[in-house]
Amino acid sequence: MEKEKNNYEEIAKDAVEYIDTRIERAKLTFIANTIEIGSYALSSFIVAMLFLVFYFCLVCGTSIWLGQHFGGLHIGFFIVMGFHLFLLILAVFLKKFLIEIPLQNKLTRIIFKPKN
Repeated sequence: MEKEKNNYEEIAKDAVEYIDTRIERAKLTFIANTIEIGSYALSSFIVAMLFLVFYFCLVCGTSIWLGQHFGGLHIGFFIVMGFHLFLLILAVFLKKFLIEIPLQNKLTRIIFKPKN
């Protein structure tokens, strides 16, 4: 009878240890996924900021060039503004396919990637 009691105690001890290990693994997996998503977001933000600086310079240069070509700086800026208005309207109508779905897919791949 004493031996059975020891067996049950060992099984209970192993079960508690197993549960603690599973909880620790879940915490570490959560931390790893959070770090990966955070690093993805930060690197994407840095790339976006660098692109915006480049794009701003390109837009200003193009506007000035078009303005000189058509006889007034304001005309060049209005032409470029019209192009950007067209892109904005296009983005509003296609944002689900251009932004939301690809972002959801990327985050899903990060969260549910196979464990090594």
